[in-house]
Amino acid sequence: SGQMTVMIVTRLTMALGLVLFGMQFAQASYDAGKDALDRNDAVTAIEKWQPVAKRGDVQAQIALGEIFEKGAEGVNINLIDAYAWYNLAAAQGSEVADTAVERLKSSMKPRSRSPKPPLARRISSRTTIVQPLPSNERRSSAN
Repeated sequence: SGQMTVMIVTRLTMALGLVLFGMQFAQASYDAGKDALDRNDAVTAIEKWQPVAKRGDVQAQIALGEIFEKGAEGVNINLIDAYAWYNLAAAQGSEVADTAVERLKSSMKPRSRSPKPPLARRISSRTTIVQPLPSNERRSSAN
């Protein structure tokens, strides 16, 4: 039974280590995305944030919601994707995301607010990153 206790403690220690590593990875990915956005590279920010957002990182979900709601260099406004990312964060208790969901509801058609499950797969299959247009041809479209 002493050997069993050692085995249980070892497994718990390994599990805790994996959880902490995952948290550090998520934070590093979020920080890398924020750094990219600070350099006005929204496309790279999205690439950094999407994997951790799909795994449930609320910070990344909100950041993606903001990019798709407002648009950025190389990224068209896409209210459906913004709503979807905010909705995922709101489901985890984020008041910021909940406020954003309510704000977007008022400007979206009811059908646009009812994404079909599974939400993460629908988001990942959508192409929302675009090549930047010359500044005289830029326009935004609210989907």
